[in-house]
Amino acid sequence: MTVPAPPWQRTPRSRPVKPPLTRDAIVDAALAVLDAEGLPAMSMRRVAQELNTGAVLLVLMRQGGLSDRTAAFAVDLLSLYVTATAFEETIYLQQGLTGEAVGERFAQMHGYLESLPADLFPNVVSMVGPLLSGGGDDRFEFGLDILIQGLAASDR
Repeated sequence: MTVPAPPWQRTPRSRPVKPPLTRDAIVDAALAVLDAEGLPAMSMRRVAQELNTGAVLLVLMRQGGLSDRTAAFAVDLLSLYVTATAFEETIYLQQGLTGEAVGERFAQMHGYLESLPADLFPNVVSMVGPLLSGGGDDRFEFGLDILIQGLAASDR
């Protein structure tokens, strides 16, 4: 006679655990879609299919208390944001730019913007540091945080 498993004990999964979604995984999936199918095929749904996650984003937004309208628009907005980020990264890749080369380009931009006449471009010259600070991950996460906070606030 075998003893039944207690109800709090998890049963073994019939499929392997999916790795957690990361920014790199999302961008890699978006780049794969862009490479294989081109920009017209790019959508959050298509990236989700590439990641084998289904329409999980929409479900999460609805479970997060967003109205149907806000959840639907959020999927579109976040899709555009991820697509734009992936597209920008493909430009660097197509140009053969390494991380070092991108850093050099930003250093050139920094020097150029700093050299502009301050009387004609006072805001640009005074903001050169912040304008060019942070890497791609920092900017992506900042944008995502702003979008999510704005979406959450829009339903209050």
